Amino acid sequence: MLAIVACLAGCGGPSVVKVSGRVTLDGKGVEDGEIVLVPTDPKLGPDAGKITGGRFELMAKPGAKKVEIRANREITGKKDGAMGSPFKTFESIIPDRYNDRSELTLDVPTTDVTEKLFELKSEKRGSKAP
Repeated sequence: MLAIVACLAGCGGPSVVKVSGRVTLDGKGVEDGEIVLVPTDPKLGPDAGKITGGRFELMAKPGAKKVEIRANREITGKKDGAMGSPFKTFESIIPDRYNDRSELTLDVPTTDVTEKLFELKSEKRGSKAP
């Protein structure tokens, strides 16, 4: 009986909590993007959510996370070499230091996190990322 009670308390896998807030780039809300919370524990998978109108909301497992934020914009006017017809090309608007080489972290507690703000800055030409 004791084994059943212990399993009920801890066998359900990791709990999740709601994490929500805003993402800005140079003071303006990121219109369309993705936020990914990558756990420092490699046994756990990442948690991800959509950024819409500068806001995000997702369910995440508690613990220390690296935060990756991505958003793209369409480059217009490009032509396909074979037929000369236009095609869609995209470029990232978020610097690498916020995604592939993220400097952002978040410690997700065991209770909901609301109104977390990530204020991102563009890399200016001729300047180096910190």
